[in-house]
Amino acid sequence: MCDHYFAPLNTNANDCIKAIQEEAFALGISLKTRHREVAPNQYEMAPYFGRVTQQIDQNLVIMQLCEEVAARYNLACLFQEKPFADINGSGKHHNWSVGTSCGINLLNAKQVEKASGSASTFPIVLAAIISGVDKHGDLMRAAISCPGNDFRLGACEAPPAVISAYLGGSVTDFLDAYRQGKV
Repeated sequence: MCDHYFAPLNTNANDCIKAIQEEAFALGISLKTRHREVAPNQYEMAPYFGRVTQQIDQNLVIMQLCEEVAARYNLACLFQEKPFADINGSGKHHNWSVGTSCGINLLNAKQVEKASGSASTFPIVLAAIISGVDKHGDLMRAAISCPGNDFRLGACEAPPAVISAYLGGSVTDFLDAYRQGKV
């Protein structure tokens, strides 16, 4: 099912998403990203980063816009996590990051080092975040648990029963260099 991931959008869907983005922008909600997702006729757009409390409210407005605008293009929006057996679902989710009130992204090693003046600060901050995920994964799980999410198993999205911290290549390389005393 993942063979068309990021393939070009069909014209009607692309026009619809553009219209959704334009209407959202008129309401002060900036959206970017416009691409296919894993399931057939599944598409994604994403808001710019913002305060989580505002983003959640905006997400609800966007969902309403999606349904209204899609109807004008003879399309339908499904936000169910897994509406059909053996097909990856849609739904809405929030990605998050951790930052200071001064705008320093605590998951950006260079910003943390520059602000703190120490290369040791970022690994400490990262270790604290990972420790929090490890110690409080049950609370994170409880915050997102619902029947729809619980049965969203497999495909290209991890089910919420999997609470993990994926560091990615650049952070792993940074930590390995730090461990070796190269940073």
